[in-house]
Amino acid sequence: MRLDKYLIEARKRADISEYVKILNSNCSEIIQVYKEANKFFYRGTFERGIFVEKAGRGTKVRIPRNTPPEFHRYLNKIFKEKFGWKVRDGISTTSQKGLAFSYGNGYIFFPTNRYKFAWSPKYSDLWIKLHILRTTGIPNMKEFLEAKKTTFTRAVNTYRDTGLAEAIKSGNEVMFKINKYYLLMVSQKIEEDLREALGMR
Repeated sequence: MRLDKYLIEARKRADISEYVKILNSNCSEIIQVYKEANKFFYRGTFERGIFVEKAGRGTKVRIPRNTPPEFHRYLNKIFKEKFGWKVRDGISTTSQKGLAFSYGNGYIFFPTNRYKFAWSPKYSDLWIKLHILRTTGIPNMKEFLEAKKTTFTRAVNTYRDTGLAEAIKSGNEVMFKINKYYLLMVSQKIEEDLREALGMR
């Protein structure tokens, strides 16, 4: 019985080793950030596999979960002027593990190299913290957006595309623009094995 249990655990460790080979080969940039911050980014999703490969959104528009689509598009217009890409259409991540689970099954997030990112030291979650996004009953949306342009622009101007290790430590939402990413299911054992395999503290 003990031998069977040992073999099962050994196979699990062999499995994580295979995943780590893929991650080391394709995601070395984020792994270096994870080592520096000693933390991971997580993403909640309804995937079920232990290790999942996903394509980035490319030019697809993200359908916001809470933000009214008119606000979403307006913010993207301002974000594109600042960063050259539609940040609100990116892949949303958090270093708060519990928060990731509120969006589905929790996974550790691994973007492939040459990603772009943006985050705000001020806003942990733009929809929650930028109260104007919860305005309802607007009779003329175009006039409203133009009248409130300064408010939206000020919010966007708090965002940065530097300091990713700092972003992890902040616990704030970070948006990624990527061609492909990997997800590794969250469990205590997997995280322990991953930390050991990556040489993290």
